[in-house]
Formats: sequence, structure tokens, C-alpha cells
Amino acid sequence: MPFFSKPVGALCGLLFLLQLITFAAAIKIDSHSCTGAYKSQVDNALEEVEAMVTYAEKRAAPKSQYKRQGTLLQDLLHASNEDDVFVLRKVQATFNEVRSTLRRNDIVIHCNDKHLTKSSKTVYFDNSNGRQARVQVLDSAKRSSALGACGGIQRAFAYPFFDAKTHKPGGEAIVLCSDSSVGALKAADSSKDVEFWRNKDLRSVAQGIDMFGRYLSYMILHELMHATDQKSFPVNPGGQAEKYGYEEITGHKVGTTGHGGPSSLVRLQNADSYALLACGWYMNAYNIDNGKFVLTAKKDRPPVSLRRRFPELDAREPKSKPKPKTSKVEDDPPAATSKAAAPSTQAPPASSQAPPPSSKASSVLPITTHSSAPITSATPSGSRTSSLSTRSSSTSSWLPPLVTAAGDVAAKFPVLLPLAIPIVLLPDFDFGNGTSSNGTLPISGTGTGVPVPTGGPFSAIPTNWNSTMTITSLAGTGTGLAIQPSGFLTVTTSCTES
Repeated sequence: MPFFSKPVGALCGLLFLLQLITFAAAIKIDSHSCTGAYKSQVDNALEEVEAMVTYAEKRAAPKSQYKRQGTLLQDLLHASNEDDVFVLRKVQATFNEVRSTLRRNDIVIHCNDKHLTKSSKTVYFDNSNGRQARVQVLDSAKRSSALGACGGIQRAFAYPFFDAKTHKPGGEAIVLCSDSSVGALKAADSSKDVEFWRNKDLRSVAQGIDMFGRYLSYMILHELMHATDQKSFPVNPGGQAEKYGYEEITGHKVGTTGHGGPSSLVRLQNADSYALLACGWYMNAYNIDNGKFVLTAKKDRPPVSLRRRFPELDAREPKSKPKPKTSKVEDDPPAATSKAAAPSTQAPPASSQAPPPSSKASSVLPITTHSSAPITSATPSGSRTSSLSTRSSSTSSWLPPLVTAAGDVAAKFPVLLPLAIPIVLLPDFDFGNGTSSNGTLPISGTGTGVPVPTGGPFSAIPTNWNSTMTITSLAGTGTGLAIQPSGFLTVTTSCTES
């Protein structure tokens, strides 16, 4: 035993140290504004965000062993097809960056806007916790002058801040509004989460993929896209206003086909495109076709958990001196996305995106010292450790540059209609590409493993099932069991596949 005690003790100590490092290096949550139910909501949402982006990063592996179906990548990011290597690599790298963002300790989440002090109608100062920022928030006729930076019109917004002592970039702040019913923390459905729907039947959801807009994890992921890289995911992607929801991003409504819509550059720089993509791919039993949920054949479904990383993700850069870049055929982006492949024109500096406040407005509130609220450090697993200390801002007269908050009116998001659908588990049987629902199979079309003719005798017992089907009703007319293409066959079964 003495022989093993030292190595085991050293290993345990190392593991404990790694845990402490992991806990310390993580997004911070303001403990003054994020309390009680809000704290639990944010904790759970961050955990789900990490699960979704990790899963999405793995699903984006260009040579995935699982077949990608539907139109999700084409719709949201203007890919040439679902296996567009250029776009998949862009997605893979993006979600890898977001995962790294989740472990940054220079990002702070606030559950209200009380840490921001008003200077003028749409300009606010952040002088809390050793930070300095001068933030241009959204202007709108519907903004309430009685409310703070959220103004009763925003879900959430993000902005960069500076270190009050060094005047160097200090990190990013994410504000989850809670001042009105449209704020993220009040608009979010706290009774369920995205994870809840992974094993449920979603084929009757009229809103399609837009249904995820009601969940806090989706809202936080949207803001994290901005916090990760405001140049790659600016408030004006491709020089246009941000696009929210399936219809704005694609140019056509859920459940319909369409062409045109925003360009490749706009979609590839649009934060909401990636938030919806991560949610859609997380529904592993489905492929998303024109924004609607279509059940994927069991043999083609990726598992609920992708434990092993694909070869592309395991690849490491060679230790030797890197060779000069060369043009390779397989790395050339396809024609449909070549526009996005070229280096995009960077968005103008934040300070140029909105007119600076007048000197009179600026003089209303000089930079002053404010007490700061303690913050806690959040790990994706939900653990929390208190920060060692807090700092008040410097009383220096330095005026930080004006930055534009990344956020828009809540009214621009798709309307969150009630989910008036039965909560039903996914069917145990597998009709493959058919459109079965609760045991009812439309006879038109074909299925995998189930002989479904559009006429002639009907073979009721598939060869790979270990049970039988009981016909309870039959619509359509014909000779014997000659079923018309528009007919429906209702069956009762509890069979399993062999």
C-alpha cells in the first residue's frame, strides 16, 4: 500500500487542482441580480447551451458517419447542400469558439439592467465591478423612459467593457432583461427546456424550428454568438439588420419552399442562424425540412450523445514548422457559398454605429465610483465558486469609447404561440421516410422496412417485425385491400424491430 499511496495522492491532488481551474475559468453570473429562480434558470440554461454547442460541433464534422438530411444547413447558412464542406467547417470552428467562450471568466451575465446608469435617453454607463463602458442601447418610440436600458422593449443585449484601471478591453457583459414581459427571463418558458423535446413527437408543431425561441438556452446562445466575436457576428451582418427566426433568415415561411432571401454573407454572420442550427441539430431523431420536423429513419439517426469525436475533430496540428498554405481542391468553397468564403468586410467600429451623445448629455454623468455587486463563477455543470474580490471603478476622467449594444426589439422575434400539441413520446415503430403519426400511416409515399403500396394487395406484416398489426379502420375503396393513394390505415401495435 505505501508504494501506491504517493502516486494515488498526487493524482488526486492534480485532479482537484484541475477542477479548481475549471471552476475558476468560466462565465460569471452576477449574484446581486441573478438570485432565486433567475439564478436557477441561468444555471440550467448555461448547462444546456454547452450540451447543444458540443453536440452541434460534433455533428458538423464533414465526414460524419451519420447521414445529414433535410434543408437546415441550406436554409440557415445558405449551404449548397447539407454536406457542404466549407459551411460545415465554418460551423465546426464557430461552435468550438463558443465552447471556449463558456469557459471565459471575463464574461458576466446580469439578470437585470440595474448596474447601468443613465446618461441620456439611449446612452448608459457601466461603472460596476472595476469595469467601464459607455453603451448605446436601442432607440425606439416604444422605449419606456421610466425603465432602464432594457426599456421594456428588449429581450437581452451584449456589449464589451474596459478595465477601469488599465483602460484595456476587459471582457463582455450580457444583460438578460427582466423589466417587462418581453424580457428574456420573463418571456422564457421555465417549465420545460430544449432537452425535454428530444424524445417527443414534434411533427405536428406548426411553428417548426421557431418553437425554440421560447427557451432561455436559445436566447443565451444567441447573445454568446455576439460575445464570442462581435466582428464575425456583428449587429449588422453583411451590412444589414440582424435576422431573427426562420422566415427572416431564409426569406420564406416555415413549411414552404422558397428561393432568394438574405445572401450567404448575411446568413453566415447572423447570430440567430447558429442558435437555431444548434437547437435543430440537437433534435437528433429529426431532420428539419423547410423549418418543419421530419422523423429520420432509425438507421440514419445520430445517437442522443455523440461521445466520440470524429477524426476531423481529433486531428492535431503537426509539431513541425507549418508549411505555407496551398490551394487545395477539396478546400475550395462551393459556388453557392463562395461569397461567404472571401474575407468579409468588417463591421464598422462600434463607436461609429450610432451617433455619440451630445456634450451636454455626456456631462450629465461623469465617470464616478460605484459599489459593485459580487459575482459568482459558473461552470457548465452548474457549480459555483465565489469570486475572490470585487473592485470599484477608477475615478479617472477617462471616457470610454461609445459601443453599440448587440440587441434588438423583442417584437422582431417570431411570436411565441402556445405549443398546443399533445406531449407524446416518439413512436417505437419505424416507418423510415414515411409520415406516420401515433400509429396512423398515410398510404401515399414509401417507407423503409414497411411495404406500403399505393394500390394492389396490402402486405400487413413487415418482414423485420416480431409482431403483427391489427387493422382497426380502413379508409379508401378498391378491390379486396387495394388502397387508394389518399387512404389511411390505422393500426394498433406494440411491436419491436428484430
